[in-house]
Amino acid sequence: MALKSPAAERNKEPILQVLKEVLKPQDEKQAVLEIAAGTGQHAVYFSQNLTHLTWLPTDCDEKYLKSIRDHIEAASGRCFNVQTPLLLDVTINPSNWASGKLTNKTFDVGLFKGSGYYLKKGGLLITYGPYKLHGIITPESNVQFDNMLRQQNAEWGLRDVDELEKLAKENGMQLEKMFDMPSNNKILLFRKD
Repeated sequence: MALKSPAAERNKEPILQVLKEVLKPQDEKQAVLEIAAGTGQHAVYFSQNLTHLTWLPTDCDEKYLKSIRDHIEAASGRCFNVQTPLLLDVTINPSNWASGKLTNKTFDVGLFKGSGYYLKKGGLLITYGPYKLHGIITPESNVQFDNMLRQQNAEWGLRDVDELEKLAKENGMQLEKMFDMPSNNKILLFRKD
């Protein structure tokens, strides 16, 4: 049975509008690797609205891979540009993503190292969520969310855009643009040098 996330349902249209702005059709079909695709609602919705892209959803949790497959099946034929979802844990060394050999990399390092490793020149890493800006978290709802994450794991929590920009540079990418999104979220657009 396909899982549903109310947050994914609420934010799919605002995210789609940004994706339409930055992922314009080109001469050749572009491929999108969606990391941590979760329920699969976004993979199906975005692929149906961005038909010039080939969409490859991934997640590190088998229950979400099943949900993604169920959402694709429920769309029956309207998701011709979505590939079968793959198991992917970005905390492993990027050169071993396919083999599953674990290392002690953090999520952000794994994500940025992997993106730096696999993206073509000019390729994009697009992230979405709440962030710290110059060490400050606002509003209070994001402060509470950050505290909740850190209670679960001391290494978790909202990442600072400055920290992510540094990680991007270390991995051959530049922060190109930041979009303000509903519910105090942002989309960060990094481009491979």
